[in-house]
Amino acid sequence: MDGETLHNLYPLLYNQAVHEVILEETGKPGMIWGRSGWAGIQRHPAQWGGDPKTDVWSMRSSLRGGLSYALSAPGIWSHDIGGFYGPPPSPELYIRWTQFGMLSPLTRAHGTTPREPWEFRVEALENFKRYARIRIRLNPYLYSLAWQTHEQGLPMLRPLLLEFPADPATALIDDSYMLGDSLLVAPIFSEDRQPVTRNLYLPQGEWIDFWTDQRLIGGRYITRQAPLDTIPLYVKAGSILPLGPDRQFIGDTLPDEITLEVYPGAEHTTSIIWDEHGTATQLTLNLLDNQQWQLTIDGERPCNWTIRWHIHGTISEARPGRNARTISLCDVKSS
Repeated sequence: MDGETLHNLYPLLYNQAVHEVILEETGKPGMIWGRSGWAGIQRHPAQWGGDPKTDVWSMRSSLRGGLSYALSAPGIWSHDIGGFYGPPPSPELYIRWTQFGMLSPLTRAHGTTPREPWEFRVEALENFKRYARIRIRLNPYLYSLAWQTHEQGLPMLRPLLLEFPADPATALIDDSYMLGDSLLVAPIFSEDRQPVTRNLYLPQGEWIDFWTDQRLIGGRYITRQAPLDTIPLYVKAGSILPLGPDRQFIGDTLPDEITLEVYPGAEHTTSIIWDEHGTATQLTLNLLDNQQWQLTIDGERPCNWTIRWHIHGTISEARPGRNARTISLCDVKSS
């Protein structure tokens, strides 16, 4: 094979070789943090956006690159929190980039100067801990998305147009993204200490503000005031978000407690994937003829379930206990 033929194929073969060595040595599929690739590179995750500069423009460009990658080599992608090269990022930029990074497929803070959160003062450290806890609790959702990437080839981080192809306005959106099919994330590309007014597009349908439970009609642009500690985050109506327990690390032990955050508004079916074999629990949200929402949990693995129905800014909680299969009901008139 001559050099011209090998030129684009080389990074694919390089990552494949590393992946295979890790599998041979550990007995588990390799985890690679690669910056290069070619068609088929998603078979050897993960990839990241390379070495961005420590500024707002590069943070925004990192997302644009991730959205482009999602449409060309759908898989598992991420970026360097705080940027990689240049002067140390400001504490405010580090805070905003941390929020973006914690709600990305993978999370890494990395650069030519220290990127540990305690290097950026107490406010940045508290922000890092807050969003790390959210990420750890979201792990059942993220793990299930990774399985979907493995099985179906859908990227974890998705352009809005991929999830909402019938909404023509989404083709122009390159400053926000879907994390899976339920969460819309709109990073704040600013290092201003004061609250930032963020103009963002909500696709057609109904959306719920993750922080306030306010319900909004999509198909339009909205403005959201975002203090330094808040990233705009919206849940698509009909979503069932599985959250694990609040813990210091994830490890190999499956969670024994799962909280299902249920946002009525549309019928929906999803699954929690428990392991590398694809063991699943199916979650189905239906609207019944008697004007009730019904959540059906159907699987083989018993778990201690807590179900939280998000209804007009209030939360109704049910604890069906430890079951592999169970049903919970909520009055539609409340939602």
